[in-house]
Amino acid sequence: MKARIAALASRSELWLESFAVNPSAVPLLFAVAFIEASLLPVPPDIPLIALATARLESTIRYTLVCIAGSCVGAVAGYLLGSWLYDSIGVGILQSFGFQGHFEALLLTYHENAVAALVGAGFTNIPFLVFTWAAGFRHTVDPVLFFVAVLAGRTLRFGLIGALFFFFGPSVVPLIKRYILFISFAFLILFILVWIFFRGSI
Repeated sequence: MKARIAALASRSELWLESFAVNPSAVPLLFAVAFIEASLLPVPPDIPLIALATARLESTIRYTLVCIAGSCVGAVAGYLLGSWLYDSIGVGILQSFGFQGHFEALLLTYHENAVAALVGAGFTNIPFLVFTWAAGFRHTVDPVLFFVAVLAGRTLRFGLIGALFFFFGPSVVPLIKRYILFISFAFLILFILVWIFFRGSI
């Protein structure tokens, strides 16, 4: 059993290195961050952590790419919420079980839109719901929306980048060996949380 775990850990390190040097790795990080903010609840944390682990010296670059992708995706989500909510948006939200969150956010935005958007990365509600709700009938002013999103995304992904920047040398060797385990566990946790809160709506 120990031999199998060691072999899998070794393969994890090889996979991580090959992923980091792949020319499509950084565009993939941008794309996942974009999609998470506009279309599907997929966590960009996994590719960000993987790249930062493999190339610790490029952590700041990867963090900025993730922030940029998420902000551009947020603008797309805002426009989709503004233009296409009635035609396709409501169906997407209902299919994922997010309609209740959407309606609650409309009320929250009227109270304090900035606080809601800045704190979006630290709630159980997928970020795409925040962006669609903000664009719906221009609930949130577009300039205010972008400033708040930029601050919130910088806080969210900047925290991950800062952890790697300051504590990376001590934790990266362990993450490298078990990146597949960590990614799989993170993904399972993400799915379980989504199922739990979808059922509670």
